[in-house]
Amino acid sequence: LACNIDPEINSPKEDITPELTYYRDIQPIMEKNCLRCHLGHGAGIGDFSVPEEVDIFADLILNAIDDGRMPPPAADPSCREYVGSESMTVTEGDRNTIAQWIENGKITGNREDAVEFDLNQYTLQDADLEIVLAEPYIPIYDKPEDLDNEYRCFVLEHGKDENFYIEALYPKVDNASIVHHIVLAKASRDSLIEGANTPQGIDCLGGAQDLIDSGSNGVVDGMVAAWAPGAAPIVFEDAGILIRPDEVFILQMHYYKGGTPDGGKDQSGYFMKTTSNVDKNVLMAPYGYYDFLIPAGDSNYTHGERFEVPADITIWATFPHMHLLGTGYHLSITRGDSGEEECLVESDNYDFNNQLTYQFTKPVKVFEGDEVYFECSWDNSAENPNAYYETPQDVGYGQRTDEEMCYAFTLISIGH
Repeated sequence: LACNIDPEINSPKEDITPELTYYRDIQPIMEKNCLRCHLGHGAGIGDFSVPEEVDIFADLILNAIDDGRMPPPAADPSCREYVGSESMTVTEGDRNTIAQWIENGKITGNREDAVEFDLNQYTLQDADLEIVLAEPYIPIYDKPEDLDNEYRCFVLEHGKDENFYIEALYPKVDNASIVHHIVLAKASRDSLIEGANTPQGIDCLGGAQDLIDSGSNGVVDGMVAAWAPGAAPIVFEDAGILIRPDEVFILQMHYYKGGTPDGGKDQSGYFMKTTSNVDKNVLMAPYGYYDFLIPAGDSNYTHGERFEVPADITIWATFPHMHLLGTGYHLSITRGDSGEEECLVESDNYDFNNQLTYQFTKPVKVFEGDEVYFECSWDNSAENPNAYYETPQDVGYGQRTDEEMCYAFTLISIGH
């Protein structure tokens, strides 16, 4: 650094640049780029809001940034801007600040210098409704054909006697080491099969529909949300998901043993922020397809399908979902009046451990007659480290970890 010269004493001034500290300089970087997964209960190791833990993992953090592994890959914001897109990359300046802080001795500094941050970006601190499993459940993985996967559905009561809307929600993941994904649905209480409402749940590879009495007029009223590792809270403005007093939640837990001798117990659930009135009623549209077969050995297999929109809708957010062979996805709208294509969400670097619900900074208006196009790409070659088999085999649609999916779980409202 150049020295400032005081003409009165003709001697260099002492460098008054403040030393780098965790609380003043590093915490804001952790908040922006890391706390979504590294908050003590997320997909990543450690709680990076705590200086002692950042001190321990500092070298690993810097190496992960330099290797391009962190932050993990996400959708390309140049396709369409989404909430939090700025946190998906670390700037060169922030990277150098971390490196210099490590070199200087990882000084903690004064807590008074800390920059306050909003934990609601990563959790729901102001949730007013919490639904969780009535008691801990220990997966038993007793079906050899499911290859250490177990699908368990639990009926959860919300305890409210009037209509309400969910305006924000986020899962309470109790045992992240075995929770592969969570699907939340709602259904009429009267439509449940006998014995569905048991504290230990019911085996349900088919999802919430497995708990519905096929002889009744009741059906699953709708999927509410889906979560996989890396996802952030869903928060609406002037909108929400309607829940009625006669409805119950059905929580489908996908547990994966992952080769561990004892996966342990789990008591997961959901945090919610509710309200009595909203401008727009949001629905979950689980857009996807089933008739694909990924050839053995194909390192870049792509399948896509089109769907004509039957009515005017508004798209608030979408959650692309595949399994471990997934490498990329593309969701777009082709306008019926002009034929122009508008990108909604895309990535050529899909990461199963960083699956997000992409909430658009401006909800997208879609008109009757427009076409939705969604495609997925997979790598089913032996070179893929996530390959399911030592010798590649054809892989088709399925819910198990050794099968594949291609979904865009999309949150919409009817009309504009």
